[in-house]
Amino acid sequence: MKVEDVMTHEVVTVQPGASLEEAARLLIERQISGLPVVDSAGRLLGVLSEADLLVRDGAHRGAGPLAWLLDPVGIADRIGLAAHVVGEAMTLPPITIESSRPAAAAAELMIEHRVNRLPVIDGGTLVGIVTRGDLIRALARSELALSHLRSGRGEGRTARALPVS
Repeated sequence: MKVEDVMTHEVVTVQPGASLEEAARLLIERQISGLPVVDSAGRLLGVLSEADLLVRDGAHRGAGPLAWLLDPVGIADRIGLAAHVVGEAMTLPPITIESSRPAAAAAELMIEHRVNRLPVIDGGTLVGIVTRGDLIRALARSELALSHLRSGRGEGRTARALPVS
């Protein structure tokens, strides 16, 4: 199984000049935990994750990383001068993978670099994103398919032995 078989093709992205509040709103509205950061030509520049927002806020304020969730002030104000826009808070360099690589290679990269998602690039262009959840769902589908084949419930269960002549 290849990365292109398990990745999400329609990727929500953000540009480096977007405010941190805009990016946080996207994360919340789309129920995702990270965004590839692209330039106006769509080239991948970095990745912004929830952790990038939490770490920068906790580091700036000296408070626990989740303390800002209870604060009614805007995200940009909470983070203060440390970062105002996505380009100042994103993680560099982005860890990426090509769509033709095996899905197992994506899992290895995620574990090695301790990331939850990998932007998928082909020829320098962002073509998708693969998350740990995508890999787990693909594994579950594969295990279910194998289970059905082993139990005789899958395709081919109607195969009959041919008479010996």
